[in-house]
Amino acid sequence: MYQAIFLDIDDTLLDFNACAAQAIRRALALRGEVYRDEMFPVFRRINVGFWHRIETGEITRAQLAADRFNAVFAALGLGHLDGPAFEVDFKRFLNEAAVPVPHAPDTVRRLADRYPLYAATNGPQHQQENRLRLAGLLPYFTAVFTSESMGADKPSAAFFAACFARLPGITPGDVLLVGDSLTADIAGGAACGMDTCWFNPNRRPCPPELTPTHIITDLRELEHLL
Repeated sequence: MYQAIFLDIDDTLLDFNACAAQAIRRALALRGEVYRDEMFPVFRRINVGFWHRIETGEITRAQLAADRFNAVFAALGLGHLDGPAFEVDFKRFLNEAAVPVPHAPDTVRRLADRYPLYAATNGPQHQQENRLRLAGLLPYFTAVFTSESMGADKPSAAFFAACFARLPGITPGDVLLVGDSLTADIAGGAACGMDTCWFNPNRRPCPPELTPTHIITDLRELEHLL
């Protein structure tokens, strides 16, 4: 039996795509620009690439902030917009965006009756806590572990070591890590010694070099594993 559950936030509990689209729309409106639905796949492709490079240690968060939207605007033909300035507004509006994935509120509520829950996420502390609060999820978490507060990015060993330093008496073998990222959650959790549960609603193929302890396509399945 597990003594605690670690849960990722973006694309595990909160729909990052929906939240990011809201933030981009609002930041464009500030500049008199019209948001078009075809913009978002461009942002998502570039954003996934940047975050993968952060997770593998190729770039820093400061580099993401400086370059992400310049790359997006170059691809969209909006080179007249200031990417770093847009990044500031994007993050401000993202802080106010909290769209739960299907069944997240009920699942979290029921799990919290049985286990201590900890969020384990890459992101600013205030932003991630505020988004969980807006979604009505924060009261169910014992603590929110962010890369900002841990001083290291998930999936680094330093991130998880900092988490467990705050959990005396609990070892990685006592914890199940649930998340959508094969790099940050599944590979990172397994390397730390945790059981892992890959949240895979789009039914992507799992690479042969990774073996999650569990795979689910719907958060409601999580309750039946525990």
